[in-house]
Amino acid sequence: MENVEDRPLRSLTTPSMDFLLLGGLSLIVWAVMTSMRLFQTEQEVQPQFFQMMMAFSWLSIACNYPHFLISYRFGYGRGKGFIFKHWPSLVGVPIFFLVLYLVTFFFFHEQIYTSSFVAGLNSIFSAIGIGYKVGELPNLGIELLGLAVRIMYLTTGWHYSKQAFGCIMVFSHYHNYPISKLQRLIWKISLFSVAIYNFFFVTNLAAEGNGAFSMFFNVPMSKIILPKFLEIWSLWAVIISGFMVVYFVLYKNFKLGKTPTSAILVPWIALHFWWVPLFGMMDFFYLAVPFFHGLQYLLFAYQLEAPEHSWERIKKIKVMSMKILILFLVGYLSFEYVPQMLDSWFSTDRRFQVMFFFVAIPVFINVHHFFIDSVVWRFNDETIRKKLLD
Repeated sequence: MENVEDRPLRSLTTPSMDFLLLGGLSLIVWAVMTSMRLFQTEQEVQPQFFQMMMAFSWLSIACNYPHFLISYRFGYGRGKGFIFKHWPSLVGVPIFFLVLYLVTFFFFHEQIYTSSFVAGLNSIFSAIGIGYKVGELPNLGIELLGLAVRIMYLTTGWHYSKQAFGCIMVFSHYHNYPISKLQRLIWKISLFSVAIYNFFFVTNLAAEGNGAFSMFFNVPMSKIILPKFLEIWSLWAVIISGFMVVYFVLYKNFKLGKTPTSAILVPWIALHFWWVPLFGMMDFFYLAVPFFHGLQYLLFAYQLEAPEHSWERIKKIKVMSMKILILFLVGYLSFEYVPQMLDSWFSTDRRFQVMFFFVAIPVFINVHHFFIDSVVWRFNDETIRKKLLD
């Protein structure tokens, strides 16, 4: 086991507030919504349930716009050296999406189903048991937009799991809870298996739905039928790795006299309620979970941005508030106003029958956010260690 010095317990806000922001509040809301779900058909309860969904729709926007865009401040605000050092994520990913979207826009109506390359690709999918065919959609533009959306789906689950893992590691450090390299690996496997199982489950669930295609806004996407054993195996991975955390981390440390605090446990528990379909509700999954994920992120983002001394915090509270308002405004422009304005200018709904920019820009921000965070939030980074761990 790692040697952990005996130091006072540390919080980012207060112990109770840390617990709520790390996922505790989401568990309370999940319990309330689950209880309300039982009485959803009751005339007195149904309006309140839908009002709650509307509230989370607005809260997700208010929280997630700053959550997405503050990562650009962290990624590109640390100088050319940092950008060049991590150029695949900070330069390569934007270039890849720029090329992808240019090809999509200017060759939108190209037909690809007669291509020999596409035929070869489909034969590979068929050989490995994946029920998916490139070229079933009307044209190249729809295919490439669908590809971008699927990249977003893949990176989102990974991102949620990675953030939960980071929360656990930081608060284990704060609360003097020892975690060995093997225990770190077990906890990481448990978290990432949740994202993998969710992806397989949701993909197959969408394939079983009515209609030839699934939809993302008004973009049709070919259904993917994955081998059922992948879903079953990934579910077993969630169960087994969960028991491994309980035995090899929690129980083993308990025998050594170390008990985890609620702040350490709640990100792990919350992720299961967020992403394991057994616990899921569609309303909670699509509206409440993004809000709580953004709330969890902003807890650490504030620490990275906040002045070190308490008197400086008081002095600059107006500046911090102004930054949040600016982030919200820029987020609204990036996710809502500018995409809709571009779609109107280029008449994409008429030309392509899809809202091109309204889909393309938010998808890019979502995916790029994952890649930015993968290089910003590293425990061996000097800035992160100084702001969060020292």
